[in-house]
Amino acid sequence: MALPAFEDIMLPLLEFLSDGKEKNYSEVISHLSKHFNLNSEDLELEKPSGGNLFYNRIGWAKRYLTQAVILNNQSGKFKISNRGLDVLKKNPSKIDRKFLRKFKEFNDRPISSSKKDQLSNDDVKFPDELIEEGLSQINIVLRDDLLKKVKTIEPIFFEHLIIDLMEKLGYGKGIHVGKPGDGGIDGEIPQDALGLETIFLQAKRYSSNVSAKQVREFSGALSGKKSSKGVFITTSDFTQGSRDHVADSLTKIILINGKELIEYMIKNNVGVKTKKSIQTKEIDEEYFDFDSK
Repeated sequence: MALPAFEDIMLPLLEFLSDGKEKNYSEVISHLSKHFNLNSEDLELEKPSGGNLFYNRIGWAKRYLTQAVILNNQSGKFKISNRGLDVLKKNPSKIDRKFLRKFKEFNDRPISSSKKDQLSNDDVKFPDELIEEGLSQINIVLRDDLLKKVKTIEPIFFEHLIIDLMEKLGYGKGIHVGKPGDGGIDGEIPQDALGLETIFLQAKRYSSNVSAKQVREFSGALSGKKSSKGVFITTSDFTQGSRDHVADSLTKIILINGKELIEYMIKNNVGVKTKKSIQTKEIDEEYFDFDSK
């Protein structure tokens, strides 16, 4: 299940605190993860700028509810206020920023340093939300520009790029073998450090999708090498027929399209470099959560 937005966390969080007892972060995370049916992978998701994503969203829900005096202001702890208990008695279907605007304390929160440029509460974004949005936009542009760049390089350079990527993925030192009449094999790379088994590569800098015929030819080339493993990488995509052939084939062929290629390149720093590192810090609520130590 996808992680809930911080506004979706507010009401379940308040209901969990309805017994009036003080709760720590570990108790809240445990309860909400069960409430939203989250698995271990969901709970391990991180923000682009670093830090646990679910933990961060709980933190924002806590900040908003505290600002509206629905939670008591106690660092590292969660405790419902008398106002919060009154809110629950009215059985709200949802608690979000629009709901919280009915409380003066929430509206008193500074919105903008420029009076003439103030935003409505629904448009307010906290600094780390703005950072996340900025990083997201930067990455969208990077993916698009990088794919365009890769599509313009010489085919032989693209073949070497693929070998570089495979090495970054943890395989052995690759060998470029692509040449006319290569039978569809552009590179060889050992699967293990001793070179006991070889993976064969085909790299196609295409604008049109790779057909089933082209994948069958690569499969035939693997058979000629007496190999059962290959990776076919393209800057475009694969037709459904080519994917069906791979699914039905005894030969193990991994298909990587342009979008997947770019993700691998960015993740493994192939053709990209870190321009500037942004490090933000926040209060470590778990450090101050003495009961959980």
